[in-house]
Amino acid sequence: MDRVNPVHGWFTFINSNYSEGLTMARLSYKGFRINLKPLRDVKDLWQLEIDRGDYVTTRSVGTEMTLKAIEDYAFNEIDKIIEEEKKS
Repeated sequence: MDRVNPVHGWFTFINSNYSEGLTMARLSYKGFRINLKPLRDVKDLWQLEIDRGDYVTTRSVGTEMTLKAIEDYAFNEIDKIIEEEKKS
């Protein structure tokens, strides 16, 4: 299975810093943007960002997580946010 490394998959990869080889991935779901980018000073650790307008939440993910696991986590978090918004 694919790992959280610059590999092909469901993310659109954007080279954000060619000289350092850093890659960032983006996806959208139900009006939220999902960004995945490597942390500069920490090896094998990425930052997952879920945002929409003024709302932003982040989580660090290790390279042991598959892209599918990260996708599922992000989608579940977004579904929870939408359910909470419906209640209020």
